[in-house]
Amino acid sequence: MSEVDLEARVLRHLRYGSVWDMHRDDRLPLDALSRRWAAQRRVNREGAEALARAIAAAVSVGEPEVVGQVLRFFQDHPTAEGGDALMAVARVGSRWMQEQPEPTPGSVCGTLWTSLLRALLSGPAALPEEVRAAARVEVASGRGRCLIYPLAQADPEWAREGVRALLPVYPDATSTLFRVLVGQGVPAEEAVATVSSWGDAVGLGRLEDELRYRYRGEPELLVRLLVRVGAP
Repeated sequence: MSEVDLEARVLRHLRYGSVWDMHRDDRLPLDALSRRWAAQRRVNREGAEALARAIAAAVSVGEPEVVGQVLRFFQDHPTAEGGDALMAVARVGSRWMQEQPEPTPGSVCGTLWTSLLRALLSGPAALPEEVRAAARVEVASGRGRCLIYPLAQADPEWAREGVRALLPVYPDATSTLFRVLVGQGVPAEEAVATVSSWGDAVGLGRLEDELRYRYRGEPELLVRLLVRVGAP
């Protein structure tokens, strides 16, 4: 099958779910494509790479439901081929994506633009400065909660210098900011004390869940951390 034909089939499936078999519990046409990509990757790497590139090509069709699925694919499979197509969009910017709400069920990003940046930040490729700068702008604006942790991984210098300034911007993201601080080597008790004073009820609840899971094998430390959060 030619590259053009494969791209056409992938686009038709992303639109209508009519090319590859769907399962009863599939939420998106993408689910069938993801299964096919994973199966091909085990037995036919070239076929998997061609499929991933065909999925990536659909990022430029200008249809929110299609583009959202493309971005979900690369968030879920950051090492898949085709990321250069996403990178090309990010380097020139896209006002349409910046203004378009992310329609994909279960997405943690507010717009297709932040979803695009998250997909790129999750990938293995070294990102050009203009892409990292675009992510920093989204985070600083208050629109980029889903970018905080992957941006900290991709840009440790930014994380060291800028994460504390985000505390009043994202009172519901204290658990994420806690993970960033701990990842920088800040002791857990200091990190909890830093973020908890800024958290709202949602943020503190998420932080409590994070602490109970992360330190479940260290009961004495966990008790001290929960006291700082004000948890029972």
